[in-house]
Amino acid sequence: MSALNDFLVTRVLPLSGAVYRDFTAYLRDADAFFDRQGRRNAPCLRSALFGLLMAAMLMLLGLPGMRQAGIDISNEFLIFGTVLNWMLLVVYGGAYWLGARVLNGRGGFLAVVNSFFFVSIFLVFLKLFEIPTRALKLRMMAESCGVGGDFGARVTQTIAADGSLLLTESLVLLGYLLFLYQAYRMQVRLHGFGRLRGFVSAVLGTLLLAFVVSKVQEPAIHALVCGYSKTG
Repeated sequence: MSALNDFLVTRVLPLSGAVYRDFTAYLRDADAFFDRQGRRNAPCLRSALFGLLMAAMLMLLGLPGMRQAGIDISNEFLIFGTVLNWMLLVVYGGAYWLGARVLNGRGGFLAVVNSFFFVSIFLVFLKLFEIPTRALKLRMMAESCGVGGDFGARVTQTIAADGSLLLTESLVLLGYLLFLYQAYRMQVRLHGFGRLRGFVSAVLGTLLLAFVVSKVQEPAIHALVCGYSKTG
């Protein structure tokens, strides 16, 4: 017990405090924060832990929809889903690095990924608005397990026929615009871009992110849902 207390006091609490200070520094002055991140192209435990926290929050925000979809939510499922989310955040950060690289951006891969972990707080924020449509999507995803068919088309048709869901989607769109603005600020400061190249690289990164969501994230989540569905 004494060893555990010593570990908490000497390692966990100081590290947690450092992560919190980084987060408040980002909220207080994002441009200065990105400038510091751009000078440190190396693995950062604090950034990785913040990303893990964001991955866990994304997982928790999906729980209402998962329960409605009849998914067996076990500790194993939560851990696996959180790790999957964290890995996807790394890939998303890589998408923005690649979007800047084609425009001769100077920022390193790890600097972009470390920074993106903090930008992902805005993904968590918009997921709050996405809960109703996410629940619908997960339910239809679970219903398609072992059956096939384009559940995405069914989701789109259902949303189009429901005014409240359309309003929710409008709020989600506003959330994505706010997220895009933060990605733009990140690209400008990390890569030394002007406004035009910063905007173009942010758009390119977002398009690459959308491609990853379509070709990697959605199939991975579909496999996860079907693997743990009580009816699948």
